[in-house]
Amino acid sequence: MSGSGLGMSVVLGTVNDHKGFIQVDSVVERGTRIKFFFPSSSETQVKKTIETDIRDLAGGHEKILVIDDVPAQLDIAEKLLTRLGYQVWCCASGEEALIFLTDHTMDLIIIDMIMAPGIGINYRPIRVSGICRKP
Repeated sequence: MSGSGLGMSVVLGTVNDHKGFIQVDSVVERGTRIKFFFPSSSETQVKKTIETDIRDLAGGHEKILVIDDVPAQLDIAEKLLTRLGYQVWCCASGEEALIFLTDHTMDLIIIDMIMAPGIGINYRPIRVSGICRKP
């Protein structure tokens, strides 16, 4: 998948956070090699096992809005969060979510940051393809 270029900026941020660096070698007609370098540590890494009871993740009926333009992602999020005890609403676009939020309040909003055609408020009139759904 391509488009926004945000992926590499996230990677660079992660590398910088870990005090590493990226080396890029590119040869015309041969390709590009990207190497990631991170500082090593002489400390022994201890694997910590954390046991979590699913009940610790369960919601107390908080309201969550999920915004994504991929129907399968909405379905997965809706099923998972509903099973955990949350009230879930789904919108297929930022435009739909803005309209929905004029009359609804949420405890949490989960949004896909890269959606076509984008939020578009400053660039074109808002078009709504459907209404946010509540299971």
